[in-house]
Amino acid sequence: MALVVAMGKSFFKQPGCVMDGTLAIVALILQVLLEKKGTGFIVVVSLWRVLRVVETAFELSDEAIEVQIDGIISQFQALSKENRTLLETLAEKDEVIKMLEEELNRFKENGDIPFVKP
Repeated sequence: MALVVAMGKSFFKQPGCVMDGTLAIVALILQVLLEKKGTGFIVVVSLWRVLRVVETAFELSDEAIEVQIDGIISQFQALSKENRTLLETLAEKDEVIKMLEEELNRFKENGDIPFVKP
């Protein structure tokens, strides 16, 4: 029941989960109706259920890891785009600095700047 609540509608889309739920319900019904006679079946179903819960936990953790990887990839792409933008801005600023240095050198050569001695 906890797995049905946790997974929601996706529980019913996975045949293994539906089969597990059916087996668990059948085992409980047999336990109530047959009392001691259905014990062997209940043990087998219980062991099967434990294995399936462990497998489902691994599947859920795999999905969580995939979601984290997707998040990291999207962050990397955003950072890559920002890096390109910053590199373009840096190149533009370098051009402006180069032009200003050339202009300053021309002023120095012409002696047009009173506070700078050639």
